[in-house]
Amino acid sequence: MSRFSIVPCRARPSFLSLLKTAEEAGLVQAGDVSFVLFNGSLACGISTAYKKAGTVILSLWMEESLQEYERRHFIHLLDQRLERIYRPEWIETDPADVLTEKALRGCLYFRSGRRYRRPVERWRQSIPFSAFDNEGYIISQDSLKDLPFGWFSTREKGCGWIAVYNLMKWYGKEPFLKETAEGLARHAILGEAGGENVVNMVMYLHRHGIPIKVQAGTQKMLTKAIHHSRAGILLYNHPYGSHYAAYEAAGNEKYHFWNAVYGNREDVLRIEDFYDRRVMVPLGTVLYLD
Repeated sequence: MSRFSIVPCRARPSFLSLLKTAEEAGLVQAGDVSFVLFNGSLACGISTAYKKAGTVILSLWMEESLQEYERRHFIHLLDQRLERIYRPEWIETDPADVLTEKALRGCLYFRSGRRYRRPVERWRQSIPFSAFDNEGYIISQDSLKDLPFGWFSTREKGCGWIAVYNLMKWYGKEPFLKETAEGLARHAILGEAGGENVVNMVMYLHRHGIPIKVQAGTQKMLTKAIHHSRAGILLYNHPYGSHYAAYEAAGNEKYHFWNAVYGNREDVLRIEDFYDRRVMVPLGTVLYLD
């Protein structure tokens, strides 16, 4: 379970007092909605937002001690929440420091004047919010029946591109959904009739600067590679066929999987338990980041 969270300021009187102090100090602007950012039980930032025409204006302050990847977690949380509240065409913000600027660039924001802007692409707007977790990772392939992938729909054959999207987002190189699906399908065999192939995925990730490594073989070989990884994509066989699922190390020898069990926001378990409960054949492939 992620240690990062955002809580509406209206949830507690003390948060409203903190918000007022932050506004008076010029750390954030006044807005329609506001959130306190938590790293575990520690408050480490505050944000406000309001909508102007089709654009959400996000005001964000985070403690200097936060690292870039921690800032990305909060940006993911805020983006997903603001998209749900406002359904905007754009999200715009004026970062206060270099680390936040770098984190924003890893979350599809680009510089426009002195601000950073993120477009909310039409593919994302067409997907029900239940298909995403709180940070915007895709967790329900079954909900993506209207998105094409090769000759098929994403619901039928799209687990590969979903896994690639989730891993790139985790790595800090979040891509557009449509760009990912079409980029992988461009080199497909028979319109992705057999699903995505591993070689194409590896080449695609390398072209986008993701230093992925590959291990194919038995369950024992894959488990060893996963134990030495920070994140990756696992190809395995379940009762209904083959499936790709991205994962991240969650601590205590457990791993957080996205889109392995459709709709499960907190799919966290040991890799040994994953194999015992879900895998039919103890063979497969893992693409991983060590």
